[in-house]
Amino acid sequence: MKKVIFTTILLLTFCGNIFAQSVTMQANKSSRFSAQRITYGGTFGGSFTTNTSAITIAPQVGYNFTDQFNAGVGIRYSYLNFNNGASNEKNHYAGFNIYGRTKILQFLLLQVQPEINHVWWTVDNLGDKTSGTEFVPSLIVGAGFWHQNVYAMFYYDLVQNQRSPYGNTIGYSVGFSF
Repeated sequence: MKKVIFTTILLLTFCGNIFAQSVTMQANKSSRFSAQRITYGGTFGGSFTTNTSAITIAPQVGYNFTDQFNAGVGIRYSYLNFNNGASNEKNHYAGFNIYGRTKILQFLLLQVQPEINHVWWTVDNLGDKTSGTEFVPSLIVGAGFWHQNVYAMFYYDLVQNQRSPYGNTIGYSVGFSF
C-alpha cells in the first residue's frame, strides 16, 4: 500500500511540474539563471510538554525554476528528549535533504523530500545506560497551503525507520520562504 501511495504522489508531483515548466517556458523564452529566483526559507520549531522536549532548525535554499515549481536543498538539526520518569531518551539528528515543491491552483502545495539524518542517542533506563548512532533515511511527502511567503503542510515519512525524527504519524509544519 505504501508503494501505491508513494507512486501516486510522485506521478502527481512530476506531472504537475512538467506542465508548469512547459507553460512558463513558452511564456518566457529566456531560461537563463537569475539570482532573483533564489529562495531562502525553512522551518524552526519547538515543543515542550511535561515528558517531551523537541527543537528543530531546518534552513533551506532553493530556486524557482518556474512560478509553480521550486526545488532545493536543506540541512536540519533536531533534538528530541523523552522522559517518562523511569527512562530518559535523548536523540540528536543532523541531516541533509533535497526537495521539490509544486504549487497547484495558486494556493495548494505538493512536496517530496528525500532526507538522510545521522542520529546519535542515549537512553538511561533506571541507571542502565545505552547509546548508539546510525544513519536514518526518510522520504517525506506532503501537501498543504501556500499564502504569500508562508506555507502550512501536512506530511508523512514513507520509509518509517524506527529512529526517524518524523515518527509514524502524519505531521504538520508551518514554514516560510523569501
